[in-house]
Amino acid sequence: MKLHGSEWGEDVSQQYRELVREKILDPLGMNRSTFLASEMAADSDHAVPHGPEGDAQESCDRDDDPLVPSGGLKASARDMMKFLQCELNRGEGLTSNISEATLQKTWEPNTGVQELGEDSEEGIPCMYAVGWEVSEDGDHIILAHEGSYDGMTSVLAMMPDQNIGMVLLKNTENGEDGDEPLLGKMVSLVMNTFQGKDEQGKRRKRRR
Repeated sequence: MKLHGSEWGEDVSQQYRELVREKILDPLGMNRSTFLASEMAADSDHAVPHGPEGDAQESCDRDDDPLVPSGGLKASARDMMKFLQCELNRGEGLTSNISEATLQKTWEPNTGVQELGEDSEEGIPCMYAVGWEVSEDGDHIILAHEGSYDGMTSVLAMMPDQNIGMVLLKNTENGEDGDEPLLGKMVSLVMNTFQGKDEQGKRRKRRR
């Protein structure tokens, strides 16, 4: 999972790791999350990266990676659900005094990929908030973030007004076409399922 950061030196990266653990990981009980490649390797149940053809590949990850703030968190799906649940609960569980209004500010689109309500080339209207891609599904807003790093891919998505969220982690990266078309379909499928809709987004009729 990629948490926001920048390309910093080792001293600042160390401070970043400590800050995220103090403010987010420990308060939320994310005990299977780490920025250190050595800690992940010591876990007997960790994923190994694979290439587009399914072949295992050697990880280039290391403990002193200066890119840690830009995608270096290694976490289980269960731990990432704790983070997502915190978002859906408007910051509940964090020891820091983050108001619901402040958290929701990070959900507000401020950079236009495409204006909401207008079709992009891929047919998906989208804008960008603070770390979240913002798109519409009917009357509802979907917030999502995806990224690939070192043979791994992660996706977080949520529909806050419906209290629906999903985490997808996979230990491979796709080829030239990337993961986005498939991941977008999976997000839509999960959101539709929890809203009682079919694959086309139409609400299923209940049997009486």
